[in-house]
Amino acid sequence: MDPKLKIECINLLASSIGAQGMVLGQSLDMIYENKKPTKKIIEKIHKKKTGMLISACILIPSVISQQTNSIHKNLIILGENLGLLYQMVDDYLDATSDLEKLGKNPGKDFQRKKATYFSLYGKEKLLNVIDTTKDEIDKISLKLKLPNEFNFLINSVYDRIK
Repeated sequence: MDPKLKIECINLLASSIGAQGMVLGQSLDMIYENKKPTKKIIEKIHKKKTGMLISACILIPSVISQQTNSIHKNLIILGENLGLLYQMVDDYLDATSDLEKLGKNPGKDFQRKKATYFSLYGKEKLLNVIDTTKDEIDKISLKLKLPNEFNFLINSVYDRIK
């Protein structure tokens, strides 16, 4: 592999998990405990905390195979949205599920007064936002002609709410 591509991939991963990526998202998550953040803040938390890491994992193979900037931009959006979808589903399940289905004790976010999509939207509206986000992801996936394995991953995240 071209050394420049290696460096680009390393930089991409490092920036995704560093001070402007996952670390920032986790910090914001802790800062906004016991507060009532806006939708914009909650979205920023999860785009940074989850979305950037997923985007990097999706984008690195695209960088290695030297895809176009247009494909890269779509993959970044897809990764961010998949991160948001994951978090929305997780917030929904934490508020509505039981130990057996969730695999961990539910209600922890509420107890810790964390900023969640469930506290922002409530049950029914959150389900609508989850569906809309999934539709946006599906459109990008279709546009990019992503492999079935990737669509299986997307559906696995979404299907957790069923």
